[in-house]
Amino acid sequence: MYLRQNGIVSLDWNSLSKDAEGAHTKEMLLQSVIDTVGNKQSVVILMHDAADKILTYETLPSVIQYLRDNGYSFKTIYDIL
Repeated sequence: MYLRQNGIVSLDWNSLSKDAEGAHTKEMLLQSVIDTVGNKQSVVILMHDAADKILTYETLPSVIQYLRDNGYSFKTIYDIL
């Protein structure tokens, strides 16, 4: 409460692609997202944006499609906070 009153907020991820943990195929990344999303009503997925994460970039359309197919919508961080 004190932090919010002073304009400080925190938002943490609760799902991940494992792109930094050794998922080496698009299928592995997507499956990691599916497994860690589970049946959560709201998810923040940890995916890295770096020059060596081309596979993450290439998998993103499949992740978005999976989430849309399963009833998720997308919001900006400002919509959530």
